[in-house]
Amino acid sequence: MSIKSPSRRWGSLLAASTIALSTAVLGVSGVANAETDPVTTPVCVDPGDADAAAAAAAAAAAEAALVARTAADAAAAAAVDAAEAAAVATATATAALADAATAAAAAEAAALLADEAKATAVNALAALDLVKADAAAADTDLLAAQTAAGTAQTAADEAAASAQLAAAALVTADALVDTTAQAKLTADTAAADAQADADAAQTAADNAQTAATSAQTAADEAQATADASGDPADQTAADEAAALAVTAAEEAATAAGLAATASADAVTAHDAAATAATDASAAEADAVLAAQADTDAAAANTLAAQALTDALTNLTVAETAAGEAQVALTAAQGAADEAVAAETAAVQAAAAAAEEVVAKDAAALAAAADAEAAEAAATEAQATADKAEADAVTAQAEADAAAAAAGISTGAALYTLGEGKAAATIATVAAATDCTTDGTLPPVTPTIPTIPTIPTTPEVTTPEAPQASIGAVRDVKAVVGTSSILVSWTAPADDSAVVGYEAFANPVGAQSSQDLVSCIVSAAVRTCLLGVQADVAYTVGVYAFDKDANLSESAGFLETSVVPAPVKATTVPAATPGSTALKNSDGTAISKVTAGQKMTLKGEGYLPFSTVALYVYSEPTFLQNVTADENGNFTVDVTIPANLVNGEHSLVASGVDLNGNPYVVRADFTVTGGVAAASSGGLAYTGASVAVPLIGGLAALGLGGGLLVASRRRNTQEA
Repeated sequence: MSIKSPSRRWGSLLAASTIALSTAVLGVSGVANAETDPVTTPVCVDPGDADAAAAAAAAAAAEAALVARTAADAAAAAAVDAAEAAAVATATATAALADAATAAAAAEAAALLADEAKATAVNALAALDLVKADAAAADTDLLAAQTAAGTAQTAADEAAASAQLAAAALVTADALVDTTAQAKLTADTAAADAQADADAAQTAADNAQTAATSAQTAADEAQATADASGDPADQTAADEAAALAVTAAEEAATAAGLAATASADAVTAHDAAATAATDASAAEADAVLAAQADTDAAAANTLAAQALTDALTNLTVAETAAGEAQVALTAAQGAADEAVAAETAAVQAAAAAAEEVVAKDAAALAAAADAEAAEAAATEAQATADKAEADAVTAQAEADAAAAAAGISTGAALYTLGEGKAAATIATVAAATDCTTDGTLPPVTPTIPTIPTIPTTPEVTTPEAPQASIGAVRDVKAVVGTSSILVSWTAPADDSAVVGYEAFANPVGAQSSQDLVSCIVSAAVRTCLLGVQADVAYTVGVYAFDKDANLSESAGFLETSVVPAPVKATTVPAATPGSTALKNSDGTAISKVTAGQKMTLKGEGYLPFSTVALYVYSEPTFLQNVTADENGNFTVDVTIPANLVNGEHSLVASGVDLNGNPYVVRADFTVTGGVAAASSGGLAYTGASVAVPLIGGLAALGLGGGLLVASRRRNTQEA
């Protein structure tokens, strides 16, 4: 089975006609250019000669032979002219064929340029989408920076207020320290005075007090040691020493009971001094805390100021990035607009080229018809010349026979035929009664017979194209599948001359054959699976053809529903068993990819001309569609999404195989330079009429195909 964007080469038919006509021209020229010998001198015969009547008959036969020869020469010349005219017409048709082929090549080139422009526009629009995403991300970053700067400003203001409060608290604490210190000094003085008064009363308790004092001293030293070392054992010893000191003091107090009253004032004074000392210590502790708070507030204020500075710097960077992104967006939009405009112009140029193909096909059709008519006229003229030659040969034979009967020598050969045969020269014989007494002929006026005029350029009437000799195929059906159409049919009622079938599909409403797809199968086959671009409705038809490439009558055309595209899988699909993995453009395996990277992919094994959908998984993200070539392969440029999560992902090319079954080619790879795996928002890995395009399309590789389809179309319309 052959699948193609269809055309056939029929130019050999014109070449064969050219050879035949050239042969005819040479052959007829050889006859027309043969040389003639002069007629022999007239002779007289004796009137009493018994052969006088025979001589007269020979003269008449010779004259008839001359007339026939003249007519044969004229017919040969006319045949030469007709053959030359046919050769000119054939050359014109050949030139028209070349023009049609050139136009078809130009149309094909224009279609390729249109495809390239379309791909460029698709890439430009994809790039525009990426730039838009970048601009949106830059705007988001700018908003976040503005929010962060506002937050930092608030924090800085609060830190400054806290620092002011801490400084005020420190001033108050310092004042309180001064006040309590003065109160302590006053209390200490009063206690000293009271103690002096009680000294006398305490003399009796001195010993006890001395013991208590010694015990207290020991306890203080133990406590100091414990405070310095931080050792729990020292603290235990200090606690025990303190307990002994308390016991000694109690014993001293008991011993001094008698002096209690006397020393009451001293005790009271000491208590007041102790209270003042406690207040002073608390004030000093508060002052220390206030100082620390002031230091902390100052540090916090410094940090807040630095955070504000950083936030303002980030805001400036974000504003710059947003501005640059907007500039890039404007540039990308301009590039996309230019690419779309270029695509439109290329499509228009391709349409114009297709129209030129149609016009050139029509011109070639007309030229070929003229050549065919001229060839027919040349054949007819040659037949007339052949008949005239045969008549001349017959007349010459009769003249030779009459001359032989009269006993007259015919002299040298007059005319040389194409096969080298010689006819006798014509001898003019007069009746003896026409001779003078001296034996010579009297002056006579010869009678020249009227020779029919043979036109050198016969009127040519363009013949109607012959009717197709094959009936239309029957029961044509078209069943759409994923990016494919299964066409089936039944043979014509009489399929004895059928050697094959051609099924085709062209987009509904198409005015050119740019997207026409067909297949050619043998006479034994009744089905054909056509790969087509998805998301389009198609017009479908089938023709039979004979050994001379004559097409059958039309069976009419079917219009399909919109052909569906490959279905998007919700999770990454498994590769079809036996399939070859997607590869880089150089044939190497795809293993590591950078997010946002542009790369060229290659895939194979698909139904020719079918649509292949490209996705990146885990979460299915559509990249683009691509059309498989005539071998079922594709090469395409894609851009990996910039927001892929770093880690494992899969590229998937989903389509159909040669039998129309789902076909998946896949490549697993590792992404770097993308979104961190812990962040959200990324892609985390989870595993016109049909006749017009037919004329242009079938003539794309040769004029003959266009002529044949055009003539079949005219017959169908006239039938």
